[in-house]
Amino acid sequence: MSRAAVSEAEKHIAKTRSELEALTKDAWILGREIRHAVRAGKGRQLDHDTRWLMGKLDQLQTKLAAFASRAYHHDRAALTTLQSIAAALRENEDT
Repeated sequence: MSRAAVSEAEKHIAKTRSELEALTKDAWILGREIRHAVRAGKGRQLDHDTRWLMGKLDQLQTKLAAFASRAYHHDRAALTTLQSIAAALRENEDT
């Protein structure tokens, strides 16, 4: 039972890290697109493209902030669970 809980916590932490890596990659790609649009400099089209890209960047930043908050709370819960399991396992070994 406790080994299953540890395994579940480890899976959750790995999933959280994977999601964060994907969001970080998305942010890097979007930043690159913004740089290319700014370098292209095509008058009015640049204004439209820049506004569109900045809107996407704002959306990504909002997602990253929400994700970071969730990840923090989930990882804290997983850590607490792992600490409880480790304490229980130590007690069982002592008896």
